[in-house]
Amino acid sequence: MPDASDDSTAPTREEKVDIPQSIPKADEQTGSLGLKSLKNYPAAIFFILGNEFAERFSFYGMRAVLILYLTTVFMLNDSTAKLAYHSFIALAFLSPLFGSVLADGFFGRYRLILYVTILYTIGQAMLAVSSMTSLLQAASQPLSYVSLLIIAFATGGIKPNVSSFAADQFPPHMTRERSQFFSLFYFTINLGSMISFIVTPYLRGQVSCDGQETCFPLAFGVPAVCMCLALFIFLIGKPFYTRKPAQSAVLVHVVQCTIYAIRERLRRPRKASKMNHWLDYASPKFNDALIRNVKCIFAVALVFLPAISWTCLYDQTGSSWILQASRMNGHVGALTVLPDQVSAINPLLIILLVPLFEGIIYPTLNKRGFLKAPLRRMLYGLLLAIAAASMAGVVQLFVKKGLALPAENGNKQLLMYNQNECSMELMINGLPSGILEARAGTTKLDISCSDKVKWQPVNCSVAAAESPKFISNANCDPRKGTFYVIWDGINTKTTTIDYSIDQGVDSITRVYLVFESFVKWGENATLTFWNGAEQVASVPIQGLEAGKRRIDLKPSVFGRNVLSVILHTCNAYGKSCEQISLGQVQLHMGSSVALTVSDSQRFGVATVVPGYSISILWQLPQWVVMTVSEILFSISGLEFAYSEADASVKSVMSAIWLMTTFLGNVLVMIISGSHLFTDLVVESFFYTGLMVLSALLFYYLSHTTNEKSSEETTALSDKKVSTLARLKSYPTAIYFILGNEFAERFSYYGMRAVLILYLTTILLLNDSTAKIVYHTFTALAYLFPMVGSILADGFFGRYNVILYVSILYVIGQSLLSVSAITSLLQGASQPLTYVSLLIIAFATGGIKPNVSSLAADQFPAHMTRERSLFFSMFYFFINLGSLLSFIITPYLRSQISCDGRESCFPLAFGVPAICMFLALIIFLLGRSFYYKAPAQGAVLVQVCQCVMYAIKQRFRSSKSEDKPAHWLDRASPKFSEELIKNVKTIFGVTVVFLPAVFWTCLYDQTGSAWVLQASHMNGAVGGVTILPDQLSAANPLLIIILVPLFEGFIYPCLTKRGFLSKPLRRMGYGLLLSTVAMAISGVVQIFVQREMPTLPADGSKQVILYNGNNCTAEYFVNGTMKGFLDVATPSIKFDVKCGSILSIRSVNCLRKIEQTVVVGINDCQMDKGQFYFIGSRVITTEYKIQHAVDSATRLYVLAENQNALTNQKLTLWRHSGLLKSVPIDKFKPNEYVEVKPAIVGQNVLDIKITTCETNGTQCSYAKIGEVRLHMGSSIVLILNDETNLKTFTTVAGYKVSILWQIPQWVIMTTSEILFSISGLEFAYSEAAPSVKSVMSAVWLMTTFLGNVLVILISGTHMFADLVVETFVYTGIMVIISIVFVFLARRYRYSTER
Repeated sequence: MPDASDDSTAPTREEKVDIPQSIPKADEQTGSLGLKSLKNYPAAIFFILGNEFAERFSFYGMRAVLILYLTTVFMLNDSTAKLAYHSFIALAFLSPLFGSVLADGFFGRYRLILYVTILYTIGQAMLAVSSMTSLLQAASQPLSYVSLLIIAFATGGIKPNVSSFAADQFPPHMTRERSQFFSLFYFTINLGSMISFIVTPYLRGQVSCDGQETCFPLAFGVPAVCMCLALFIFLIGKPFYTRKPAQSAVLVHVVQCTIYAIRERLRRPRKASKMNHWLDYASPKFNDALIRNVKCIFAVALVFLPAISWTCLYDQTGSSWILQASRMNGHVGALTVLPDQVSAINPLLIILLVPLFEGIIYPTLNKRGFLKAPLRRMLYGLLLAIAAASMAGVVQLFVKKGLALPAENGNKQLLMYNQNECSMELMINGLPSGILEARAGTTKLDISCSDKVKWQPVNCSVAAAESPKFISNANCDPRKGTFYVIWDGINTKTTTIDYSIDQGVDSITRVYLVFESFVKWGENATLTFWNGAEQVASVPIQGLEAGKRRIDLKPSVFGRNVLSVILHTCNAYGKSCEQISLGQVQLHMGSSVALTVSDSQRFGVATVVPGYSISILWQLPQWVVMTVSEILFSISGLEFAYSEADASVKSVMSAIWLMTTFLGNVLVMIISGSHLFTDLVVESFFYTGLMVLSALLFYYLSHTTNEKSSEETTALSDKKVSTLARLKSYPTAIYFILGNEFAERFSYYGMRAVLILYLTTILLLNDSTAKIVYHTFTALAYLFPMVGSILADGFFGRYNVILYVSILYVIGQSLLSVSAITSLLQGASQPLTYVSLLIIAFATGGIKPNVSSLAADQFPAHMTRERSLFFSMFYFFINLGSLLSFIITPYLRSQISCDGRESCFPLAFGVPAICMFLALIIFLLGRSFYYKAPAQGAVLVQVCQCVMYAIKQRFRSSKSEDKPAHWLDRASPKFSEELIKNVKTIFGVTVVFLPAVFWTCLYDQTGSAWVLQASHMNGAVGGVTILPDQLSAANPLLIIILVPLFEGFIYPCLTKRGFLSKPLRRMGYGLLLSTVAMAISGVVQIFVQREMPTLPADGSKQVILYNGNNCTAEYFVNGTMKGFLDVATPSIKFDVKCGSILSIRSVNCLRKIEQTVVVGINDCQMDKGQFYFIGSRVITTEYKIQHAVDSATRLYVLAENQNALTNQKLTLWRHSGLLKSVPIDKFKPNEYVEVKPAIVGQNVLDIKITTCETNGTQCSYAKIGEVRLHMGSSIVLILNDETNLKTFTTVAGYKVSILWQIPQWVIMTTSEILFSISGLEFAYSEAAPSVKSVMSAVWLMTTFLGNVLVILISGTHMFADLVVETFVYTGIMVIISIVFVFLARRYRYSTER
């Protein structure tokens, strides 16, 4: 979730500003943002907005590709990548607690934002460097973790302070402008995230660097540059900022008050009279105002509990949803959408929908009495989150169904490709088992590894195969297949390659190059691949002979992804060269194909592993729904937290809100770390059930919570002031804060968008472990806001805390980018990644609880309405930044090759690091405009002291003493009645917020589980390819679209009818929607898993036989005939026991072909199959049974006469441009190339034979065919003796379209709007001014707990099936929703007390 990094308003200007004690209720927040009010904004606002834009670009740009960075660069499995991803997110939402405390109590907001922005820049830069794996080698992974840690910490310094710092810039009379600033701020955030979600995935996927097809150093580097720009912008605005000095850490005071009240309550004798509220025991040590504020904080925090599960679900859009998208076909027409670009949908929708909600939907619905209160909107947001999770589950079902399945254990997958003009009789164990028709495609066999396979010509004059071949137990890996090519000619020569049955990662297509002969083409021959006029790959054929038999081709963003293959041959002197056009090969994301080139230049393309079949567009519904959920839940939650909190504790309230994200990610980490679900479908529906429970819990809590109202705000709501007019009157500082938040959110979500894939594909963590890491990060990111709140309120002030943690943020993002350079850091890359994530989590914890409060401080007292609408604007900018980052960083990750990989996570993390630096610059530029409220005291500490004292007095009290009305009353007279009253409110709200923990648990898995689900879905949508980590952009995009719709139309209309008029009601519906979203995600996961390749049993190998001749071939296993392969049925796939004798024999062929092999004798890995092509002879290759990761297509190459193709290359061309070049004679049978799909255009590659002279000056190109890429598929390209191309798909690509994720995204986004935004609104409105920051911290804590819950579940590995896990979450959410309804109905709003 592009989180609204707001805490609420900071302490007021002592002599100039009179911040109102509440903000307008939902029905008072109608109107549109006007240009006239924008002109009146303080100049500092624009620097803050610019800073926030760059920072959010940096953050989301980095996060967009982070999950793919983890999975494709670090090679973490999905679970481990999600664990790392959500660990980073958790830290990023935990650190705002520290950021708030540092800003309020030590440095002030300005200084803290400055310092952490510098740190942020360093972190992003380190992340970009860490992604250079070729340079850092083993150090890359630990350095990445260190960078992420720095970034998480740095963003924690920005999140809680930047918006508050912006609010400080508004003079007292600009209350409306300051209120509306939140919407502008949110718009800026989402604009930054949207751009980053587009840019960084593009850079990752389309640029090759660091020896890889992708370029994560660039994808991380651009965010790092943006973070530098953010710092620069922030510094430029320094003369304009109004800076409030740090006075005291309010959060510290709140904690002190709470602890004191608890202690006093426990000290009281049992017979002593009880106080009305247990926090009253903190009196008289703590003043009444503080106690009252702490009560409010606890009351709002209780309502925020479902936000944890909502965040748990929502944040998985950056992990699970991206991983889901990485297994979907990203081809959409002529476009290729990278899996980590899908995340851009979220900020894009946020940008579109926030104005719609603010200007039309909310005002219209409010007029009709509908959706007036934040809690009501939050409830609907939860409901939509349920729907989004359900949609994601359904999409995952189809994605799973489309995944390539390995052979059963004990079996081997064989692909037989007969390029001979004669049909071949295939015999297994001496028995006829089919006919391999001449040049008629591939035959796939799954045979026992103990079977004997043999083939021989049928009715041909050619000789039989020279010797039988056997499959041995040593090579009986069911995850690998063997591709056999039988070449043309009288001797029926055979070439084999081994291929991975799984689909290629990172949207690539694995291309196996199979040549009949390498010698024929000379030592200067080169195989080139062209996409139109662009050469996309070049492979020296001699290199193939040296051991590289596979190239990985990534899809182009634009175009058909049909590559022309040209073979360049030159004589020994390099003076006479010829270009032989062999044909074309179509790239399918995740597929593996074999290109076969015979000595006679016969070119064949055989699909070894089919690509991803499910279009990535199927993720759009879940993104749309989740974005609407975010608008309803998260923005309303921000509004609620702000409106319910007293001015002095708004940062604490914001920290609490951010803490829900931390807890949500922790929940994801628990779930991923426990490995409860091995089936993503089950996991999706588990989260759906969890959201249902959270929605019910929220419904209960919201109905027992009473929201504030005031005559002043009501009067203001009656004034018909346009939104644009209010925007014109915003303090200038607001725009700098919005710009800063935009860039910071771009940086955060750009990084987090690809984090889960980074963990699974680069760090090679499994899904469960990746989820643990992912949600641990997310949990910490929402735990540190407590620290950020304390630091801001009690020590530094919001401005200083935001500044300092922004610097740390930059450092963390930079470290993360550096840690992704695995070739450089090697073993150090993973720990550095963890350290980086920890830094980022801490940094974001300093920002989250303070930034919106800093912005709110900029509004003068009379601008309550503008300040209220600012939340929507603030949320809009957050989602704009996340939208762009979800598009950009996945693109950078996937489309750029670097660090020796097809992807480029260093770039995908580097761009967010740059954006974070940009956010820091923007923040500094607005310095002179900011009103910087000094740190007055950590209210959280006072609250804790009050609570502890009340508890202590309770236990000390004698039984004979009169019991107070509330146990907190025992804190009196040590604590003031006001403080005790506030603490009572805090506890009351906290109870209502309990379901938010589970909501966050579901929501934050949108960044882990949903990304992982998307990584197994077909992202091809028409002429566009959507990357799995790009689909996360659906959330901010929907937020941008739906927030204005809800604010301007839906809420006003429904509120007039008495529906959704209160935040708790909206939150309850938000919980229900999150349950639906998770249920949909579970259903999708079922289909996704159904399509996944099935590995053979242990001790078996998958075998595919493909008869490329026009005659029949029969095959035997251990002498027993299994069938025939003829023209009608040229291929067969079966599993055999390793060590089985596979015999293939031609029947009625011109040439006799007979070959016997022992299957799996050297390699009996069940994840690899054996593909046999029957042509003039039998040739074979091993292939991976699993889908190619990250939307790629694996291409295996088989040549009947490989030695004759010396100095010739098989080239893959896309749009007349060379994509890959493979030396045919040096390409080994078990090697492959991975080709990523083009983002735009058809993914059809032209296959050409390229022959160059010795000096390479003159080359000839001969097109031999085409191959269509399918995401996740494996295709064998087969060249017969005439270099004719045949293709055979050994592993089908992802079949479930990524578009199936859209419903779950739409519903989850709607759930977020109803639950999260309403939760923030509820927390703010219920909190007294002095404890609003505490209330925000409580809200953030729900995210922390939600992620902790994910961590616990994932860490315990309770679910081996993701489908089970999903539905378990769904069931939990159902229970939580019921609990929330119970709590909400019992809650009395502050106005009713």
